[in-house]
Amino acid sequence: MIRFASPMYSLALLPLLLWAGVVLWRGRPAALPFTDSFLGALPATLRARLVGKLPWLGWLALGLLLVAMARPQAGLSEFQVDAEGIAAVVCLDLSSSMRQRDLAPDKDRLQIAKEVIEDLLLPEGELPGRPNDVVGLVSFARYADAQCGLTLDHEMLCKIMASLKMVAPNTPEDGTAIGDSLVRSIERLKDVEATSRIVILLTDGEQNAGASEPLQVAGLAKSLGIKIYAIGVGRGAGMELLGQLAEQTGGKAYAARDRQALLEVVDQIDRLETSTVDRRELTRWPEAFQPWVLVAFGLLLCMSLLEATWLRSVP
Repeated sequence: MIRFASPMYSLALLPLLLWAGVVLWRGRPAALPFTDSFLGALPATLRARLVGKLPWLGWLALGLLLVAMARPQAGLSEFQVDAEGIAAVVCLDLSSSMRQRDLAPDKDRLQIAKEVIEDLLLPEGELPGRPNDVVGLVSFARYADAQCGLTLDHEMLCKIMASLKMVAPNTPEDGTAIGDSLVRSIERLKDVEATSRIVILLTDGEQNAGASEPLQVAGLAKSLGIKIYAIGVGRGAGMELLGQLAEQTGGKAYAARDRQALLEVVDQIDRLETSTVDRRELTRWPEAFQPWVLVAFGLLLCMSLLEATWLRSVP
């Protein structure tokens, strides 16, 4: 898309084009009005024929300069996207009970949970992805650990999540500290400005470790405007507590008995917690006269060199 910022200069091309048309129609050499260097019969040699055409370079250069003076501008369309996303913390259970393979025959609960979270966050997954959301990661068994702060780099977060290992059964680290994990999650979210702040809790057990009582922590989350989406992973998950956590904070609780159910649960959360995206088309008009000027001066230079050398006229 091209426009002229000073189109009045382009009107000067009309008499130039009219003169060129008359010359071509009459079949006469294009002599400049102020010189008689090329009047008379032209010899049939190549040099003589080129001498007769040389003034056309000057007229062509003049036409290009007139176009440049009209200030051609090339329109460049850009899209400005103002996106305002949510802030979320994925709270992932690493206790030994996540080893069970009741969601899929070939993968344990933790592997399926990781895959579905990747589908939620990354655009190449089964869901559209959440490119405008800042997301953090907290893991827990007997102890809760903040694995990744809030970030837009979801690929990095998923790499960190993929590296997490379950704790071994019957060890001092094994257990399910839901309350402590929610405390870690709220710490990441309480000072963040976002359209919505949520915790996505994925666990397969009841609270049996930790210093924080889950329902008291849920009350703190409610006072801060943070919602808890609680997902019971696998058969036997403690849905009573998860339902209370979700209800108290304005979130939802889900029971996922297989991989497809877990994916559908995460898809529902994806639909409930939407981001605001404002998309506007902008058009810039950068100046594009420079090539016209360069070509015009190149033609004038070429004409001058030819007149002074090979096509020089001898009196």
